[in-house]
Amino acid sequence: MRASRVLALVAVLVVVAAACGGGSDNSSESAGSTSSTVTVTTELATTTPPTTAPVPEGGTGIRGLHIEKVVFGADGYVQITNTGDTEISLDGLWLCQFPKYVPLSGTIAAGSTLPISAADLGGLSPDGGEAALYKDRQFDSPTSIFDYVGWGTGGRCGEIAAQAGIWPQGVTVSAPSDFIELGGAPGDPEAWG
Repeated sequence: MRASRVLALVAVLVVVAAACGGGSDNSSESAGSTSSTVTVTTELATTTPPTTAPVPEGGTGIRGLHIEKVVFGADGYVQITNTGDTEISLDGLWLCQFPKYVPLSGTIAAGSTLPISAADLGGLSPDGGEAALYKDRQFDSPTSIFDYVGWGTGGRCGEIAAQAGIWPQGVTVSAPSDFIELGGAPGDPEAWG
């Protein structure tokens, strides 16, 4: 599957290179091809297995901010990562492990991580829990949640994440060790290990 994605990406790049360097006299036709190619590239970057759906456009304005790691135990934490190339404001955002809601503030630099301690979240057990990022205090709104992971027995926010289309209904990740870490697309339970 990954090989076919790589081949598709290479084909897209060839089309973009041809459109950028081609001698077409019809510039609107070239612009249309480039726009179409960009759309294909975006779809390739956000495609997830059939059990999940990509983050909906209305679900977040905070692209690049993801939950990337959960470490269990008394010294555990939820690691939030800015995978983008610009600083992101955390003001007004919330991290949830129901029934605990932790307000975030400040900024997170591009490529940086922010650990939120297990103590702040009421503890993190491999037996069950969740971590959810919200863009505001509308905790029951599918348009407010923008990132989620549930493990073991999961939690209440999983229902909201499923309604938002960012996590499959009733699915959780197994926690085979003292942590789980994202190794692929956010919203894809199979990317967590």
